Amino acid sequence: MDNATRADKNISFYGQKHMITCSCFVHGLKKQNVNFQFPVFSVCAYDAGGNDAFVSKFATCTNCNAFHHVTGFCKSDIVSYVDGSQPLLIDDIRPTIPDSICSILDAYDVDMATWEEVKHILTYKCFGASVILRIESNNSYVHGKKLTIYGDKNVSIDSFSESAYINSNDGA
Repeated sequence: MDNATRADKNISFYGQKHMITCSCFVHGLKKQNVNFQFPVFSVCAYDAGGNDAFVSKFATCTNCNAFHHVTGFCKSDIVSYVDGSQPLLIDDIRPTIPDSICSILDAYDVDMATWEEVKHILTYKCFGASVILRIESNNSYVHGKKLTIYGDKNVSIDSFSESAYINSNDGA
């Protein structure tokens, strides 16, 4: 989870990638819905008193293009488009990110949530934070590549490999 502070208003923000479930209509199958999940990046604001508020947003399902009003982490409602409620597009975010980082995101063909996460890291200077560029898993390990952002133009791409299992005996 990334933390960021806006000094002018004494409000801090943290961002988190999470999954939204959509009941997609499967084309070609009559009246059959599927619980399809797609990633979104959302922000929560909090003040010095510990009060926090989820910043609602709009997102489009990557499978069926249904329009979702995201109201909390892993929570949304399918809604109709209304004036001024358009979700962000990658082309809206691209100008806010240095070209060198855009090239990396394009090369790995990352999803919208990752673009938003990178924008958040750069906007709120959460330097040292990483985003996943690619991830694969087998029976016992998760492998992939991550982009770590140290500054506007200072980044690194690293491979990682971690156990896919949590040892339930730890700390017992």
